[in-house]
Amino acid sequence: MSYSRLFVESDFALLHEIRNDIELQHQLMVDATPQSEEQTRDWIARRSTSATTFFRVLADDDNDQCVGFVQLIDIANNSGRLGIGIHRSFQGKGYGRSGLISFIDECRRSGIDRIELVVLAANTTARNLYQSIGFVEIPDDSTDVACKMVLLLSESQ
Repeated sequence: MSYSRLFVESDFALLHEIRNDIELQHQLMVDATPQSEEQTRDWIARRSTSATTFFRVLADDDNDQCVGFVQLIDIANNSGRLGIGIHRSFQGKGYGRSGLISFIDECRRSGIDRIELVVLAANTTARNLYQSIGFVEIPDDSTDVACKMVLLLSESQ
């Protein structure tokens, strides 16, 4: 369905749309403000070149079209925090699941052994997806708005 790969220039328009989808950005728990093309290019460049970020485009297996992105940020001690964004026109079609599984496999091969994420507690669709892949919720009494989850990677998985 989809796989993770490096950014190419033809991906820019769709990623720029994702960055400017304010409702989606709120679901991703990002401070959402409209982004200029220059700001989106800067965001991609920072993620593509940072030593503490692992950034990939999610692309359709059949036609290599960009459907979204996935990233592991704040990488330290073989652990990082996951972020994923799927363009609205591709949501609910399995691209997120298959792309995320591909990305997790790439993280595992790269030596990452722990992936954390934070998701809106009310976003049961995303929580169910993450749980089905193997993420488990981490109890957190400090908030009822967000849910922390973790996936421990090992060679046996």
